[in-house]
Amino acid sequence: MLRILKAELFKLKKNTTFKVLCLIILLMSFFTMGITKIMSSEGFIDSITKEMSESEKQIFEQQMQAIPNQDKEIKLSTNMGMTLSGEDPFHPTGKEVFYQSFGTGIIEIFIAVLVGAMVAKEYSQGTIKNTLAYGVKRYKYYIGKVLAISIGVILLLAILVSVSTVGICIFEGWGETFDFGEVLEILKVFGLASLATIAVTSLMMLLATVLKSNGSTIGIGIVLFSVIPMFLGMAYGIYGWLDNIFKFIPAYTWATVVSSFANNGDLLRAAVVSIVTLVIAILVGVCVINKQDIK
Repeated sequence: MLRILKAELFKLKKNTTFKVLCLIILLMSFFTMGITKIMSSEGFIDSITKEMSESEKQIFEQQMQAIPNQDKEIKLSTNMGMTLSGEDPFHPTGKEVFYQSFGTGIIEIFIAVLVGAMVAKEYSQGTIKNTLAYGVKRYKYYIGKVLAISIGVILLLAILVSVSTVGICIFEGWGETFDFGEVLEILKVFGLASLATIAVTSLMMLLATVLKSNGSTIGIGIVLFSVIPMFLGMAYGIYGWLDNIFKFIPAYTWATVVSSFANNGDLLRAAVVSIVTLVIAILVGVCVINKQDIK
């Protein structure tokens, strides 16, 4: 098993798609940091308010200050991307950016592309049969592939979060005393977010194994895990029974683990849902690949 994992990690390291994704996500992080810095500049704020009267400025400031406090409930987002805000919307702290830099529907797109490149492409190019021809057990191949891709996705997530967070910390600070407790909080949030991404990766892997097509895996994966959750978010809060169902889908799990106001019960449920999803997806995926006629 270790030999298979090493082989898959070597493929990941040499994979051009993975390298491009690392570059794109790095540029996204710098862009996030740059936009935040521009918004916090006095010139930017003045350019917005210079044409306003004093009363209009006061109303504008009150509205901006109310944005972070509008909703403290964990729910499905109706947006995709990053929403940077804070107690002071024009000066978000490093801690606030840390939670927000995980984004919504972003990492799922990268997972879909990476899984398509490393799994579905092997089907379409016929290289999977060469690997299995050496006597590699199919379940070992499948699990090794899930683990290798998961490691790659966690690296992408680390780049996405760390660059923008560290950059804002340099300019705005962490926002409060940075002690050992804050370090543990960072590790807890990132660990749970990583677990959630691994669960999504296992579902994407199952999808790729069924579809056997790079383009279909990417397209359907993005629709299922990034686009549809936005529309489901519009229905959140309408029916209580429907909200209870939503709490078991990957998008809600993600919203929970990256929320700054999730309690221990919320986080425990999210962790359990992620683990159960991971186990079920791998078991089903192994069954599927074992029954496939790969020649």
